[in-house]
Amino acid sequence: MALTSRGPGAVLGERYRLDDLLEEFEGGRFWRATDMVLARNVAIHVINSTDPRAQALIDAARANVLITDPHLLRVLDCEDDGSAAWVVHEWGEGLSLDKMLDKGPLPPARAAWLARETAQAINAGHAAGLAHGWLTPEQVLVTKAGAVKLIGYATAAALHPDPPSSPTYPELNDHQRDVLNLAGILYAALTAKWPGVHPSGVAPAPKAGRALMRPRQVRAGVPRVLDSICARTLDRSHPHGMPIDSAFEIEAALSDFLGDPAKVAPSSLSAMYAEPEADEGDPIDELLASNPSLSHREEWLEAMAANDDTFGSGPMPAVSPVEPYVDSAERPLFATGARRVPDASSAPHLNPDASVLPPLVRTTPGPTSSTHRQAKQGRTSSRVAIALLIIIVLVIAGVAAIRAYEMGRADAGSIRGIASTFGVIVATAEASIT
Repeated sequence: MALTSRGPGAVLGERYRLDDLLEEFEGGRFWRATDMVLARNVAIHVINSTDPRAQALIDAARANVLITDPHLLRVLDCEDDGSAAWVVHEWGEGLSLDKMLDKGPLPPARAAWLARETAQAINAGHAAGLAHGWLTPEQVLVTKAGAVKLIGYATAAALHPDPPSSPTYPELNDHQRDVLNLAGILYAALTAKWPGVHPSGVAPAPKAGRALMRPRQVRAGVPRVLDSICARTLDRSHPHGMPIDSAFEIEAALSDFLGDPAKVAPSSLSAMYAEPEADEGDPIDELLASNPSLSHREEWLEAMAANDDTFGSGPMPAVSPVEPYVDSAERPLFATGARRVPDASSAPHLNPDASVLPPLVRTTPGPTSSTHRQAKQGRTSSRVAIALLIIIVLVIAGVAAIRAYEMGRADAGSIRGIASTFGVIVATAEASIT
């Protein structure tokens, strides 16, 4: 049965009924379907069996099950029946990041939390030896309950086998693209602009010449730590003291920035647009709301004081001052100066070189430009010296003329001689300067 003949109501594998066509893409279709055995919604990608991507799609689906991270929308089933190949994913109710950014950038703390959750999933996949391969804002979903889920781990890349080349990031493998796109997710959440290596519906990040503008240049109020994480990952031409080269390092840097991620985790999708403090309720007010007998806050406090003589009378515990962040080579982004690397015992399958980005491309002037600059500086110095000499000669000649006039020895011939001398000096100086 041809792909075009499988419309709403068609059943795949005698189990999955196609309901709503969500997207058509490069010879394939993306459906919301119903698992008729378990009576639940699922997501299905379908392409023709004759499509050259069919086998890669099935292989990617089977590899996906090796990753058990809870941030992934799991692969539930896959099959190629000879006419169509399909992959069944867990269904996620929520909003993808590209749609969220239609309303504008997220608060910095929420953006950092979302990027950290995404980094956990990417790091888990890399530890298993598998890259996402096509990480974009469209692949990051925030559910109605406020959880982050990644769509299409490995399978999205199988459907896009020829990633676009970039002059900024040449010759990258899928793991390296994940690292750059992961920093791009943070950048996009902070600015509503996309700097990643794969195409997205989010507006592209602005540039100053050929250089990518940092988040703090695009949006005011971005914390310097988050700005540095983006720059140290995405800007491969800047001689950073410690560039970020892996998903593990991005996760570690964001964890250090957030402290306790649970305190900034949203309670719902809508809470993603508010600062974490605004999302947290007052525990006293919540207690009053749950106890109708205590209608007023003051009455509750008086009751507590009456039952406990020490209530409210003891000194408040001292709060340790927060150590200020210092962006330096000795303490770059992280809570310690040591470079973050994953524990080999917890990630036995991790290839340490797989996700490390290429060495920094540092621009150094060539001998030709250096020689030209030195010659230019020499000409400038010569002109300054000649100008000073002219000023000195003119001052001396002027003083001599005034003294000769005052002594009464000046005549017309002497004055013409002095004028002629001035003319020769000025002409010589102009010729030397030019």
